[in-house]
Amino acid sequence: MSGEQPMQFNILNEITKLAAIKATSGLSKMLGFPIGVNILPVESKNLDEIQTLMNADEKIVGLTVPIVGQLPGACLFIYPEKSAFAICDIMFHRKDGETKSFSEMEKSALTEVANIIAGNFLTSFSMSLQIESLMHRAAHFEHRKFSEFMEAISNSLYKSVKSNNAFEIAFQFQNSQVQGTVIFLFEEKEVLRLIQKVSA
Repeated sequence: MSGEQPMQFNILNEITKLAAIKATSGLSKMLGFPIGVNILPVESKNLDEIQTLMNADEKIVGLTVPIVGQLPGACLFIYPEKSAFAICDIMFHRKDGETKSFSEMEKSALTEVANIIAGNFLTSFSMSLQIESLMHRAAHFEHRKFSEFMEAISNSLYKSVKSNNAFEIAFQFQNSQVQGTVIFLFEEKEVLRLIQKVSA
């Protein structure tokens, strides 16, 4: 690995940290209580290697969000089923454990959470890279086993990122009631080009 690449990773990790904090702050305001964030180191991966800490057979809610603009990519929101129910309980002022299924109303609520996180992250991320604001399209909702979710979205990831090699930018948000994993994927070559331009 060249001496230049670690510097680019360091810059990207700092940009990611600021953007992830901005995103979780927006979620905290929306839900009305503090949300912790665990920011994972940025990694360069082949799309076939994208993973999270979840068990393949765990039932999850997953949302796939295409990102468009000067730096196209994709964003994944992955919630354990229990956590997705808890978020709906909070947003609709229900008793703990009252949400037991996902109607269009619950899907809309979880999509709104994705919009808040993605919007805040992308605004901060694009400002740090000195590019025009990145936009995201409508989220696609899935409720199934984690392994089935990853298999189902593989084609859409390749269409969004347009390259086998991507930077995986991931963070986890959590408190006593809710938790989830957020993964942003951007084409590696394009991110390195922008980082090089900013650092120059």
